[in-house]
Amino acid sequence: MRAPRDWGRPPVALIGAFPPPVGGQAIYNTRLVEELRARGIRVAEVDVASRSPGEGVPFTRWKLTWHLLMKRFSIYHLTASDSRMLGFELIVALASIVRRTPFVYNILAGRFAARMAGYSWFHRALLCWSLRRASRILLSNQAMASELQRLPVGATSRVEVVGCRLPLGIEPEEDHELLEFLKGGGPAIVAVGALRMVYGFDLLARACTILTARGLRPHLLVIASGTAEPDAQLALDGAVRESENGWPMVVRRDVDRACVLGAIRAATVLARPTRADGDSLSIHEAQTLGVPVVASDAAPRPPGVVLHRSEDAASLAEAIVRACRIPREPRIEDATLVESVVACYRSVCAG
Repeated sequence: MRAPRDWGRPPVALIGAFPPPVGGQAIYNTRLVEELRARGIRVAEVDVASRSPGEGVPFTRWKLTWHLLMKRFSIYHLTASDSRMLGFELIVALASIVRRTPFVYNILAGRFAARMAGYSWFHRALLCWSLRRASRILLSNQAMASELQRLPVGATSRVEVVGCRLPLGIEPEEDHELLEFLKGGGPAIVAVGALRMVYGFDLLARACTILTARGLRPHLLVIASGTAEPDAQLALDGAVRESENGWPMVVRRDVDRACVLGAIRAATVLARPTRADGDSLSIHEAQTLGVPVVASDAAPRPPGVVLHRSEDAASLAEAIVRACRIPREPRIEDATLVESVVACYRSVCAG
């Protein structure tokens, strides 16, 4: 899609997490900003991610409120991994009324409705009101759309499934240490995500133990970002200790994205054993690079992904064996979610 010639409007406020750390949502937002700007759309980054001391000051809730009310934007585009951002949705929804600015709510992870079910009635009411205020709700997969339809959020015509597929944007780079580690694997397995239970790294460790018992030599590289959950770390450590003979594993944190792509390209297989999911940027990246992908059936997956039963380490191990037999075929980059987002912007501005 060519750059819109009619975008003589104030910038879009893209509100969400930006690096550091280099995690999935931060990469999504950074790449989306780059692609939108390349198409002639002015975008202002509004970072609401949490930060450790010394890593910069993000927008607090009060600062975000002041920023949205005092500056003029053509669209408020809020990206959220799930419903833990209580307050930001409400702020953006209220600002959209006061400033008469369209609100696009972009939900990336697959646990939004499940998390809402555990909240108090008042918390759920606020979130549903915010969803009803959104001009468009962009989702990562059809399962999320089905869950959202069961909530009292209004017309489903405002809901659109756009996924998380984006162009790579950069060339993969080689990290010598990581590549040397992966070269020794048979298979070499890469997994990308946060050290949280939902990512299923403990299941992947158990699958590696099963592969070792079958005479294979798995090397597992976990590229982690964000804050680790203590329970997830304990579960991973415990799963590794279950192996009698052991197998090599490296956990690297906050790796530069170009080096992440380099590691994925060097892998035998990318594994995504998540217990819940929306859409996965790393899956699309691996497929673009021609690397076979194994993922749980906890969410809809792109064509070509080898599925395993969620929460089943034996099924995961078997899926990895099957994926290792798949020829490497880089996928030509074609239509991505950017075209859908641009069309969404034009629609809400025209409306």
